[in-house]
Amino acid sequence: MGKINWARVLSGGLLAGVVMFALGFVFYGMWLSKEFNAAMQALGRPPMAETAGTMVFILVMSLISGIIAVWFYAAIRPRFGPGPKTAACAGFGVWVIGGLLPTIWYASLDLFPRAYMAKDAGAGLVLWVIATVVGAWAYKE
Repeated sequence: MGKINWARVLSGGLLAGVVMFALGFVFYGMWLSKEFNAAMQALGRPPMAETAGTMVFILVMSLISGIIAVWFYAAIRPRFGPGPKTAACAGFGVWVIGGLLPTIWYASLDLFPRAYMAKDAGAGLVLWVIATVVGAWAYKE
């Protein structure tokens, strides 16, 4: 088993993070934002503020998430082999931990409509898998 190439984890992870941010804008900023804001209003909370600070926070979280996803790809690559199938498995794995399980938790609290939560989970799956595959493309040992 080879050692993890941390420089490539960082560069591939940053690439994955940019993809996450862009896809997140499409999925959450354009497609699901009205449902999210309606759910927040039903809870008596204000809609999400689309300020520069919020966007910077989301970008930083996307970059960190991308690095974690590519690190996970690098960690499982010796066992599963290099390539997009392994990257998709890595993306699925980090989505389960960082996307699906929190979504199930929030859904169990009945704070948001279940239809919205299902769409959120599906969008997250697509986002995580695509971003991880793109970031893994830049990873070499």
